[in-house]
Amino acid sequence: MKIYPSSKIDNTNVLLAASTTATNYNANNVKSSDLTIRWRSTGRTSENIVCFATSGYQECGLSSKEDATETGLSTTTVYSFKVAEDEETLTPYTIETEADITFAAVIILLNTATSGVCTWSLSDGDLICTSDTYGTTSRIRMTGGTTGTDLFATLTDFSALETPINGYGISNPTVAILDGHNLTVDAVVQIQGNATDSWGSPTVDITMTRGINGIYYAITGFSDLKYWRFVFADISNPDGYIEVGRLWLGHTTALLGASRTTTEKIIDTTIKSWSRSGQAYTDIGYRYKEYNVDFPYWTNTNKDAIEDFINEVHGSPFYVAFDETNLTLIPLLYAVLGDSVDYTNISALTSFNGKLSFREAF
Repeated sequence: MKIYPSSKIDNTNVLLAASTTATNYNANNVKSSDLTIRWRSTGRTSENIVCFATSGYQECGLSSKEDATETGLSTTTVYSFKVAEDEETLTPYTIETEADITFAAVIILLNTATSGVCTWSLSDGDLICTSDTYGTTSRIRMTGGTTGTDLFATLTDFSALETPINGYGISNPTVAILDGHNLTVDAVVQIQGNATDSWGSPTVDITMTRGINGIYYAITGFSDLKYWRFVFADISNPDGYIEVGRLWLGHTTALLGASRTTTEKIIDTTIKSWSRSGQAYTDIGYRYKEYNVDFPYWTNTNKDAIEDFINEVHGSPFYVAFDETNLTLIPLLYAVLGDSVDYTNISALTSFNGKLSFREAF
């Protein structure tokens, strides 16, 4: 049993979309899981939305610097500094300048010293260090060196390092879902991944599967790439456009130890009343499903993982795959957690059984 707890698509990493029919159907609408807020294309073929991740970085607080600008460092001198990537401990590095002490030359030395960790460049006249990772966990933190001559303090016009900026967006997704759409059964929906925002020959190109409830999904074939693109083609769509209410791109959480038996209930919210003569009156409501899942055995580690999942989703909806190998029989469910999670201690607070309930959401 697997949970897809949250989509990593948000306003900042929706990079590009095909033209829309009105501002109330713009690409940023895919951030919202509310099906009344939608993205709409003007066509029916080769329509797409591109999402991306950024890397964490830190700037040196300089201005008006160019490749040919001299750094203020001395020739044939050893300079030291420290860099920490992704919240790891600070690692000391050194460079030794040569006859050329321009920013172009020094940046080459810096990139050689920190290869595989971060990349140095000039951006808007400032010296910037960017993590070689990307996504929400991408971070860079720098300080001056403590042995020899401090690199940063020697730079011309240096005052203080800027506050580090963390990366954001999608990194290494494992699931993609499309829901709340007007696509016909003849539509072709793809999720593509690439290292750059160039789509002539993407590294990953997955045709998404349409479930029996109309939800499109892809759960295998992903790689750790910076750019991801949803592509839609539905030439026979009678509406003349493609409309999407919910896009999901993110990670999977496995809920271990689920029982093979699951209770499924269909609940009808229709209100029924009866006259004195026995005539029935109904106020028609709607129907939804509720699933109760038993977990016969949880270790403390399993229990902690469940509580982490509960804290992550809180009251927000998410997708549930009761069995990823049988999605044609039990399709993906868009659901919220029930009001309570029950634990029973079965062995000296080291093992438990539990129960989770999932109510279908729309």
